[in-house]
Amino acid sequence: MISRKPLDIIAWFDIEDEPVILQLFEAYDEFLGILSDPGQRKHLEGLSEAEAESDDRYQNAREISRRFRNATLDLFFGKKLYPLTRLYGVF
Repeated sequence: MISRKPLDIIAWFDIEDEPVILQLFEAYDEFLGILSDPGQRKHLEGLSEAEAESDDRYQNAREISRRFRNATLDLFFGKKLYPLTRLYGVF
């Protein structure tokens, strides 16, 4: 298990038992979709901070990142994994 990548380990969990895992992978997949689209990347890279606040594509990427963050927190600090996170986590 130690030689496995973190996302492989998470994917090993039962999605039906932990719906938060599905939320995590959906957000991750959406974010990778943005990163793999050259037009999206160029658009986002060219934004100033002021422009980003009103930019729909930027706001969509932020919402995806929030969903990923929330799913990650729910997973590691939820009922099942909290004891392991507390004991072995490095935060």
